[in-house]
Amino acid sequence: MRMKKITAFVLSISLLLGNTTTLIASELHEDTQFDGAITDVDIQVEKIPEDDLFEYESDILAEDNVFEIEDVEIDFDNLSENEDANQSRGDKIDAEITIAPRAAGIDVYASSLKLASGQSTSLKALTNYKFTVALGNNGSTSASNVILRVTHNGASIGDINLGTIPANSSGTVNFEYAGLKHGSNTLGATLDPNKVLADTNRNNNSTSASFTTTGTIDLQATSLTAQSGRTTTQSVNFDFSVTNIGTRNAPASTMRITIGGQPNNLSLPAINVGYRVSGSFSVTFNVSGTHTVLMNIDPQNLISESNKTNNSRSVNVTIAQNTDLWAGKWPNATNLTVYITSGAQDLFTKSVLSSYTVWNGRNSKVNFGSPTYSTNDNSSLDKIDVFVTALSGDTLATCQVENSGGALTDHFNDSQPYIKARIYLDSRTDTNSRLSNRDAELQRKTIRHEFGHAIGLAHPTCLDPALMHQGTSNSYNRTTIAAHDEHNMNAKYK
Repeated sequence: MRMKKITAFVLSISLLLGNTTTLIASELHEDTQFDGAITDVDIQVEKIPEDDLFEYESDILAEDNVFEIEDVEIDFDNLSENEDANQSRGDKIDAEITIAPRAAGIDVYASSLKLASGQSTSLKALTNYKFTVALGNNGSTSASNVILRVTHNGASIGDINLGTIPANSSGTVNFEYAGLKHGSNTLGATLDPNKVLADTNRNNNSTSASFTTTGTIDLQATSLTAQSGRTTTQSVNFDFSVTNIGTRNAPASTMRITIGGQPNNLSLPAINVGYRVSGSFSVTFNVSGTHTVLMNIDPQNLISESNKTNNSRSVNVTIAQNTDLWAGKWPNATNLTVYITSGAQDLFTKSVLSSYTVWNGRNSKVNFGSPTYSTNDNSSLDKIDVFVTALSGDTLATCQVENSGGALTDHFNDSQPYIKARIYLDSRTDTNSRLSNRDAELQRKTIRHEFGHAIGLAHPTCLDPALMHQGTSNSYNRTTIAAHDEHNMNAKYK
């Protein structure tokens, strides 16, 4: 008895299909950790290269399923044995050939290709099955060096050298094959495919049969990687891939990207067996720190899969703080003098007015001196660095910095050294809005905030907690100096 096997082969042809789609961002609150815009989405569908195929955890796609013909043994009565096997293809064929006497004529034939007995008729794709083919020689002359070629959907998957088939004989060949694809498959068997024999009847040299398989979908979240070295306000690029390692083609599906509890859905195209979808998208984070980004395939469980445990993957991305600064600064800020006019003293307590000193001791190059309280409202007094007074206006407070050319109008581009800062506190008589009628903690926060401007700090563009945020009611707004404020001060005065 001779044994051969035909096993599955995965063609390593790469096919790229440009296919872009759009992420639908959920409605986000203003204090979310990212800005709600997942942008620059790009998706490609590709055939899995053979070298990569075996990285995926699938018994069906095991490495020993590459085509190979080996261990050929053909033993039956009254036949001359030919030990050579044609290994032009790499399939394994397990052959069991038995010959029974049969009536006349010189004619090799193949018939009745079918699933060998004792196996389930409910076939699954990419699963090893045993098949049988009836063959023989109706002729009166023996046939030597007979080749049997096995095909799948018209393509050859292996040749077997049967040696000699005697006259008036019949038998069977059994072979194993694991290459059936999902859906309809046609297996064929042809004797003497190269027409070497002087066969009197070639009409009976071939036989074929159709086999329909069922299969299972198994979508795998194969990879998710993030760009490193980014800060708040900078977009972060993410790359991802999704692979169908099942035995059935997958329909179009959804991939959900979740960041900080906020879901964003991405439409994925259909993924055939042995294909993967790879793509990228960008996210801008508003808060520094480490964020977890989660991808989940088919989050609503609309697709029946053999394995749902591999549908998710996550990656952590660390976002550094950005800097929010005006262009200029003090050439020497180690002892900035502070002058507070009588107008400001009339509206605010000294405890509130001196609350700016929280900036001291945080950077060796920045220090405000103790306040000088005076009745002289002449802001041009020499040797005064920071001048605090009251002024009716439409905001709770404002800060104006000056260089040698006067008051700055372009804080973000004029980098000339500061020579003076003027802080104006609201003195409106409207009792519902003026700063003096607000609670003491808000008054302290306002003064501390304006002194931050006096050393060249800008309103943050991120959502990291900070004293320097504009406004008073945001959840990320702080009443005293926070880590982001110190980060900016240290970046300004190194």
